[in-house]
Order: sequence, then structure tokens, then C-alpha cells
Amino acid sequence: MVHVSNLGLMTRLRIPDYRGVIAIEPILQSLKVAVVYALHNPVLLGLFYITIVMNALAFPFQQFIPAIGRDHLDAGVALVGLLVAADGFGQLAGPGIMAIRKDLTHHGRVFVIGSVGVLLIGMVFVWPTWYVVTFVLLILGGVAQSGFSTMQSAVTMLATPHDMRGRMMGLLSGCI
Repeated sequence: MVHVSNLGLMTRLRIPDYRGVIAIEPILQSLKVAVVYALHNPVLLGLFYITIVMNALAFPFQQFIPAIGRDHLDAGVALVGLLVAADGFGQLAGPGIMAIRKDLTHHGRVFVIGSVGVLLIGMVFVWPTWYVVTFVLLILGGVAQSGFSTMQSAVTMLATPHDMRGRMMGLLSGCI
């Protein structure tokens, strides 16, 4: 049903008319301007650094969830599948939790707390020998990851002037 409604809405989209050639900055010059701007903006510099750390250290642990469920928790195939999905359950609940907050103004704090939460849970979810504890930890890790990933783009957009947003999102993609 959702796909059908999306298809209906997409058929109503109109592509704007061509408005002629605009001055296009060379790619290397545009990249240089973006990097120099990011290096002089402590918010963006910290955001890009945390993004690199998270993608290098935090997210690869998710590949080991099936082995931990099977070998460490002695879970069957269905329970291992549920364990792998626990992170997704948390990522689904996280935006709902953020949406309930009417005064979510500290975007950077949510970003940093989410980052630290994912890193901490990535270190401790392997210790419990009880399936339920590991499952709950992975859900909490998903909630933390949603804080990180939601605020990653939001902070980038909020900390960047309008004319630099595309470039900063490109740098963010490079850091990812």
C-alpha cells in the first residue's frame, strides 16, 4: 500500500525547466574550499572525526552477532536471526523516542551520546551468557545508533551555511 501511494505521488512530480548554464566551480577547487572550511569549523571537524571512528570501529562488530549467538549463547537459528534483528528494532524505536521529545535542541549531545553508546555496547554485548541480556543490549545499541545516524546529517546541516551544505554532505559521505 505504501509503495502504491509513493508511486502515485511520484507521478505528480514535475522536473523543472532547464534554466541555462550556470558557473560551475572545478571539482578540485570545490573540494579544497570544503576541506578548508571544515578544518576551521570545530563542530564539523569533530563530527567528521567521530564519523570515521564509528565506521572503522563501531559498526564492524555487527558482523559477529551471528557467531556470538550461535557459539557463545548456544541459540538456534531463529533466535540468532532475532538477535541480529535486535539492532534494527532499536534503530526503529530511536527516532520515535526522539520525536516524542518536543524540545530536542542539543543535537550535538545526542550525536556524541549515541556514538559513545554504540561503542560501549559494542564492547560489552559479548560478555553476558544470557540471551535476553544480549538481546536488550543490542536493542539499546540500535537506539544509540539511531541517535548517531540521525544527528550526523542534522548537525552537518545546522553547522554549515546554506551555500556549503552540499559540499559538507559530500565530505560526510567521504568520511563514511
